[in-house]
Amino acid sequence: MMKNKPLHRKKWLLIALVVMNSSVFAQDQLYLYAGLGIGAIDNYDIGTTPYHIKGLAMAYDLGASFACDRYLFQIDARYNRSTLTTMSGTNQALDVKASVLYRCIDSKDDRFHYYAGGSLQGYGEVKDVPALMNASNCISLFVNLCGMNIVSYDFAFNEAKTHHWLTAYGKLTLPIVGAVNRPDFAYTIDGQGMGYFEWFFANQETFAKFFPGCTTDLGLCLNLRNGNRIGLNYRWDYLSTGRRGIWRYDNAYHTISLDFLFKIN
Repeated sequence: MMKNKPLHRKKWLLIALVVMNSSVFAQDQLYLYAGLGIGAIDNYDIGTTPYHIKGLAMAYDLGASFACDRYLFQIDARYNRSTLTTMSGTNQALDVKASVLYRCIDSKDDRFHYYAGGSLQGYGEVKDVPALMNASNCISLFVNLCGMNIVSYDFAFNEAKTHHWLTAYGKLTLPIVGAVNRPDFAYTIDGQGMGYFEWFFANQETFAKFFPGCTTDLGLCLNLRNGNRIGLNYRWDYLSTGRRGIWRYDNAYHTISLDFLFKIN
């Protein structure tokens, strides 16, 4: 009988560890979300076209957010399709970010939270301006390492303060360093004897540098009883090569979107 006591203790120790781990993982939260927005584009891309480009945009969002202990992992993708108003044409852009953040500060009432971390951004856009003829199509690609900060505050309107009905948040993402591949100024070509992708990437320049720019998000989330959320968001995306003259590239999107967040666990 004495020989079974160590095994008995090990069994209860194992059960205790399982229970402790279960309580930790029960706090994990996974959300999948989708959104639809409208907005405007304001673009200077002198290496592509000598005109100041403006347009009306539709934005489509997909993403996931996973909170584990004090860490927050996010991946989001936004597709913008803009119809140009200054001249006939379109501008299509895809912006993808993968982020890791750490919850640095919590208020005593657990309503205010501050996160800090970083993200890897991939951004690509394709312009189609038929009036420019054999210079009508071009592609620009960016890969940036960014710093990111998020602040949020929960509002509880019921007397017992047991449910945070509304969450206000702000997010700031700043590119730190990255690389870009985009048209040089003399990229006009006739495409003779070239394949499609060879033609698309002909006369491109590639360089790395510190990139000016930012992405700001301001929003409100209605937190439903079943854990799902409905959000209203204003987002400003700005990216620039920091160059002037014929090399100038400045691109800004202003977007208002309605987002739907679905809690998975």
